[in-house]
Amino acid sequence: MDLAQKVRLIEQAEIFIEEKIPLILVVAGEKPVCQLYAGFYREGAKYTLVEDFFPESSFPYKKIKYDIDHQNVQEIVALLEEIKIPYHIRKVKTFSRPVNLFYCESDYLPIVVSQSRRNIRRYIRANDKKDDKALGKLYGYPKTAVKAYLDPKILTVDVIHTEKTIHRNSPIRFLPYLSEFAIYSMSEDNFEEELQTALRWQLTVRTLSWKTYVESFTPSYFLGGRSAHWSNPGIPKELM
Repeated sequence: MDLAQKVRLIEQAEIFIEEKIPLILVVAGEKPVCQLYAGFYREGAKYTLVEDFFPESSFPYKKIKYDIDHQNVQEIVALLEEIKIPYHIRKVKTFSRPVNLFYCESDYLPIVVSQSRRNIRRYIRANDKKDDKALGKLYGYPKTAVKAYLDPKILTVDVIHTEKTIHRNSPIRFLPYLSEFAIYSMSEDNFEEELQTALRWQLTVRTLSWKTYVESFTPSYFLGGRSAHWSNPGIPKELM
């Protein structure tokens, strides 16, 4: 199976844009590692309601518990098997957040993906040790950007939101819709060089999968109401 065929399969997969883009980049050899969130919350998912749930405060919440979407997990595993790329399924994790009078939780299975089993082992080790420097390298972020993230003394910039102000005279001509690619901190002194990684990733996805690129910035109402983006677990319409 060639690269174009693999990308077509990824395009069709029921995974979020925030997973689809890194997976394409890993398959294309542009990123060492990515992580998928198999079975994570999607709008309309089944849930269990727990009355008078008390998290870390004495305030009574109602907990909305979204279980893992096992069908989604099976579909993702089938995709990875079909494109023949190494992966490792980790233990179940839970994402939670308070929303108004509710406490929303969603279980999911992290799946680490890489063309190198060695990099998968490195990622697992770095993740368990919370080694952000090693994780940044494995995600393919620029070295100076990783250093800026770790060192509070280094000034960082959000290029996406400041390109029209403090960097107005930059020689770089910013392409639109970079928010799904420039996902790392950038240092004030090196941001133009660091941004080249995001620009390269964007160009790779635009070249290999125009459909995925367009979905990354298209509102859900243009996609038949289906959101292509990862979203936090929220309150079901019937409980609002």
